[in-house]
Amino acid sequence: MVEVVRRIHLFEFNDQRWLPRFMTGWMTRILHLSHEETDDGRIWAPKVRDLIRRYGGERIVDLCSGGGGPVLEVVRILEQEHGIHPHLTLTDIIPNLQTASEINGVGNDRVYKTEPIDATNVPRELQGVRTVFSGFHHLRPELAFGLLKNAFDCRQHIFIGETTKRSLRAFRVYAPAPFHFFSMAHRISSTKAQRFFTFGVPILPFMLGWDNLVSCLRTYSSREVKEFISHLQSDDYCWQIGEMWNPALDTAYPYIMGYPLSESEERVSTAPATA
Repeated sequence: MVEVVRRIHLFEFNDQRWLPRFMTGWMTRILHLSHEETDDGRIWAPKVRDLIRRYGGERIVDLCSGGGGPVLEVVRILEQEHGIHPHLTLTDIIPNLQTASEINGVGNDRVYKTEPIDATNVPRELQGVRTVFSGFHHLRPELAFGLLKNAFDCRQHIFIGETTKRSLRAFRVYAPAPFHFFSMAHRISSTKAQRFFTFGVPILPFMLGWDNLVSCLRTYSSREVKEFISHLQSDDYCWQIGEMWNPALDTAYPYIMGYPLSESEERVSTAPATA
C-alpha cells in the first residue's frame, strides 16, 4: 500500500532515558508477550535460516536488541522447527542490563553484551548473521543508512524485520493496541507501581499504544530503503527488499536482507542479458 504520509520521527516513550525503569520494564515484557502472541518468530525465521546457511556458521549477532524479545523468539523457532541451534549475541547502544543479567546467567550459547555496541560500527570480532528486529525505525536516516553501510562495507549477512508499516492498514491494525495491552497486562506479574499505572490510572497501556502508532510513522518505506541502498551497490553484494504477511495481524511486515555473493553468483549476476 502507498505510504500515507511522509516519515515523521516523533518521540517514543520507550526510547526515553528519563523514563522510570518500572515503566520501561512493563513495556518490554508486554512487547515480548506480543511478539509471542502474533507469532513473529515464525514469520522471520525462514529468512534468517537462509542467511545462516549462506553464512556457513550458526551464529547470530543481534543489533538494537533492547529487551531481546523478537530475536529470542526467532532463535526458539530456528531450534524447534529448523534444526538450527545458533549461538546468539545480543547488543545495543544502551544495553538492557536487566535482560542482560537474565540471559548471561543461563548458558554459553546466549550472550548479551553489557558494553554499548554501535550498530553503525560493529566490532569486527562480532562475527555472524546480523539481525535487527523492530528496531530499524528507531534510527534517524543518517543512523539507518550507517547501519546498512557498515554491513555492506564489512560484507556481512544482515536481516532487518519490522512489524510496522506507514500505511492505513497498519494504522487501523495498531489503533486499538492500548486496549489489547491492557488486557494482556493480566497475564504478567507486575509491581505495585506497574499495576497502579495499568489498572488504576491506565497510563502504561496508552503510552505503549502511542509508541505503536509512532512506530508506523517512523517506519521506512521501500522507496526510502531503495534510496539508501542505491549508494551501497557492488557486484559482490546483494540486497533484497520485501514484505512478509502476518496472518495473525492481517498486515505486512517489511524486511531488508543483504548478503555477500559467491564468485559463481557474481558471474551470473554480472553476465550480460541474452535474448
